[in-house]
Amino acid sequence: MAWVPAAAALGAAAALVAMVVPRANEAAAVIRPPAAHRTVTTPHHTIPAAARSGALPHTAKMVTPRPARRHRAPAAATPATPAVQGVSPNSPAAPSPAPSATAQVPVPAPAPTAATVPDVLYTTLSAAASTLKGRGLDNIPYLYGCYGSPDINDVIRQDPGSGARIALTAPVQLYLQANNCHTVPNVIGMSLSDAAYTLKQSGFSNIPYLYDCYGSANTGTVVSQSPIAGTSYGITQPVSLKLQANNC
Repeated sequence: MAWVPAAAALGAAAALVAMVVPRANEAAAVIRPPAAHRTVTTPHHTIPAAARSGALPHTAKMVTPRPARRHRAPAAATPATPAVQGVSPNSPAAPSPAPSATAQVPVPAPAPTAATVPDVLYTTLSAAASTLKGRGLDNIPYLYGCYGSPDINDVIRQDPGSGARIALTAPVQLYLQANNCHTVPNVIGMSLSDAAYTLKQSGFSNIPYLYDCYGSANTGTVVSQSPIAGTSYGITQPVSLKLQANNC
């Protein structure tokens, strides 16, 4: 076997390739249509085969497929919020005021300590007491007596009088005309028997007496009496008599 030089071998191989490649290209040209007229179909665009293979003519432009347009569904209508005057519909609700750290306790007004005495003259005891208590005056001592008034069982005098300003605890003394009062008759100069008779005729039955030396010339007669004549006096009260003794 003879050895062929390397340069000769490489030249022979190149000549062989030059012969085979044109023939293969001719066979492909017969079977397949020109690349410029072949197209490839895509979902959105038709792209020439030449472009797909990358062998584009210098006048062709690369077409970028656009994505399919998506149609957005219309949003559901939101019910309108009724607007309030001075308040935005979307503004948050105003926060409630925080409670005060210390509660304010109302201070009661001071209670009164004094009152003005009303006029209760010529009223009954019950009416007078009701009027006084209405002013806050509850200390009401009273006394029935003979004051020479025809207004039996009425207030004849009050102490203090109306208009006075006193403490609520101070007393308002009432004096009422009793119903058992008579006027004491005059029995001066009478004997004991005559004086007693006269007094009893006026309703007085309690008649103490005393004989003594009073310097009178009319012995055995009434020298003085108590109470004096004309006094309105309770018929149960004593009418005291003093008589001139005969042994002075």
